[in-house]
Amino acid sequence: MVTLHMLLAILIVFVLLYLLLASYAEQLTSLFPKGNMRLNRLILINLGFSLIQLIMGTQVREEMDHVIARLGYLARFEWIENLNFLFYVHRSFSILILVVGFILFYQVYRQKASPQLVRKLVAINLLIIVLEIATGVSMAYFGVPAFSQPIHLLMSILLMGVQFIVWVVVNAEWLFKKWTSPKYLQSVIP
Repeated sequence: MVTLHMLLAILIVFVLLYLLLASYAEQLTSLFPKGNMRLNRLILINLGFSLIQLIMGTQVREEMDHVIARLGYLARFEWIENLNFLFYVHRSFSILILVVGFILFYQVYRQKASPQLVRKLVAINLLIIVLEIATGVSMAYFGVPAFSQPIHLLMSILLMGVQFIVWVVVNAEWLFKKWTSPKYLQSVIP
């Protein structure tokens, strides 16, 4: 149930971000007039891996509830070591997301023609990945401090949002011109 709730929350965030970005459609379509397939693939890989990580994280959180019920709140430093294998997959998978984040950052900064907006967004993406990993490490090694859980969750939602914004900006020509063209709208609206 937690996973479904989180996925629906992410979907709502994506819809709101899309609507916000659509109000800047004219400016955004000029940034990448023909798109960038290589960059697009990297962004989708980054977004996809982050989504998988988020789903695993919600599963780990559900398992944590069972561990807490079994061990109690006084055994805070034992919670992590009593989690199942999914915690270790979730923890290790963050390295892959960090690597993809670095590759995305490198690719954008390597291309001299990359718009300043995209450069800033991929830098923020990388910063959020590092902060996300830092809060995860603090939970794993410091007995799951109460402050780190909401920060970890907030960082994951921010990460997904920034990655979605980058994807929309890189694909603005396709997303806004095609889907808002009079010809397309006449075909769907009677």
